[in-house]
Amino acid sequence: MNQPFRRNKHKAKHHKVKNQTPTQEGVDPLHLETRHEGTVFPSPAILAEFDQLVPGSAEKIIESYIEEGHHRRRIENSITKANIHAQGQQVDQQKRRVNAINDSDFRGHVMGFLVCALSILGAIYAGIKNLDALSLMLALFPTVVLVKEFFINHE
Repeated sequence: MNQPFRRNKHKAKHHKVKNQTPTQEGVDPLHLETRHEGTVFPSPAILAEFDQLVPGSAEKIIESYIEEGHHRRRIENSITKANIHAQGQQVDQQKRRVNAINDSDFRGHVMGFLVCALSILGAIYAGIKNLDALSLMLALFPTVVLVKEFFINHE
């Protein structure tokens, strides 16, 4: 099967010229156009006809086309800057979240240490006062907690 050659869609979007010439029979020269970046720009023949009808119009059309390109690039630059700013804010928010988690973990470790230290001191004190059952419970509490934390897998 012979299929006609198809251009890459991306390239076709940026530069597309209709395959008609003013010399072909039955072809209207006003239908000749060149596409750039999604906008339609008239062919030189059409610009010449406009300039004959309204002197200086071809120059105004070209200036308008150039200004539209500048305007489009300014908008694209502002969108790019806004995206960069938004991504920077997301990175900052993620850093704050990580710092908050680290602070919470640190506070948890300190509190765990204090509970264990106070339990051991309480066990020693209860042992000195001959409160053997209380001493045993206070000594076992931090031991059981530490064994659970370090040796039992968490999901």
